[in-house]
Amino acid sequence: MAKEIIGQKEKTRYWQFYQEIIGTRSAFKNQHQKDIKTDEEIIKKRSKEGKHLIDKEKIEIDEKLLNELFRNFIPILRKYETFDDVEIQDLEQKKEKIGLGKLVMSVLVGDLENLKSLAQEHNLNPDLLLFFGLNLGQTFLELYAQKLKGKFDQENWLKGSCPVCGSFPAMEKLRREDGKRVLWCGFCGTQWHYKRIMCPFCGNEDHNSLRYFFTGGDSSLAENPFRVDVCDKCKKYIKTIDERKMPENKILDFSLENINTLYLDILAQKEGYESSTYWMIATPEKGPV
Repeated sequence: MAKEIIGQKEKTRYWQFYQEIIGTRSAFKNQHQKDIKTDEEIIKKRSKEGKHLIDKEKIEIDEKLLNELFRNFIPILRKYETFDDVEIQDLEQKKEKIGLGKLVMSVLVGDLENLKSLAQEHNLNPDLLLFFGLNLGQTFLELYAQKLKGKFDQENWLKGSCPVCGSFPAMEKLRREDGKRVLWCGFCGTQWHYKRIMCPFCGNEDHNSLRYFFTGGDSSLAENPFRVDVCDKCKKYIKTIDERKMPENKILDFSLENINTLYLDILAQKEGYESSTYWMIATPEKGPV
């Protein structure tokens, strides 16, 4: 469980840290979009069969590109002292032996036990491995998603899993212009439409067991854009942002808001609900990494 109380100074530091990390990822994606190759025949076949477009277990990622992005992250980690510098140096020395591709694949398929085994085998901080596995892996899945944009029917997919990579959503929004429900994949950044009254995790449509709650007291409900939607059948939750309650000039960045709303994850778990993607933003000891 992440730390339940994060001071304002520490919260600001995390926010600035992640802004730089996400900015670095964006710059890398802009530079390397052309380096991502997809098999159009396989994509068409999977689309025709109603499957998500890529198989995370079979994607190929160039180790040279992984190493380049790895190096881009290092100065930011040192600037914010997010991890002990000795731990960072240790990983720099051992990353070739571990294989960044192997690390990334463990995270993309959710094999956290293998991640722990890698940490134990090489005497490395598992939180540090998780940070790199996630941010390297997410960056490349986002590149694939950009490449495949328009290859699926966003209006009619209507499944609880991502149409590009098959992951469950990490967050959702109620769209500003019409209140339509849009799910967001925390792995590849894809957004897709979904039924307003249905659990994306188990397909439950019983409105009596689907509900949501806010934080901050009743007086804040009219203005608060953040809430937690829960399903009492499968006991899963998803964080929701109502764009209609946000300033009109506010551009929603799911990646940053997922970090900014860690308090909602803590609250939902206190109430007995689970998330399929909470581990992506929190680790047992450090909270957000």
